[in-house]
Amino acid sequence: MRSLLKQPAKLIALAIFASAVLVMVLPVPDGFDPKLTRTAAMVVAALALLATHILPEQIIFLAFMLAVVITGLAPVEVAFGGFTASSIWLVFGGNLISLAMMHTGLMKRIGGVAGA
Repeated sequence: MRSLLKQPAKLIALAIFASAVLVMVLPVPDGFDPKLTRTAAMVVAALALLATHILPEQIIFLAFMLAVVITGLAPVEVAFGGFTASSIWLVFGGNLISLAMMHTGLMKRIGGVAGA
């Protein structure tokens, strides 16, 4: 708790996240669209977590998509529709290859040969 008091941005993000969770749990007032209200609360909660880097971005995005599906705000095909695009798998594969090259030291060897 002391570390949160030293970092007020994280305290504010947690307060925003808690209030967004309350909006999700409490009944929606008359005149408001329940689906729109809950979706806005989820987006605000995700933005608060992204702005403060409390969790890694990948975890936040996947948790957001999973929460949208679990709460029934969007069907699975819509929430995870981006994974059907071939470009996302091209980027994902490139990231895996670059991580493997960094882990094995191959990147330093290629850089040493190319720089010489």
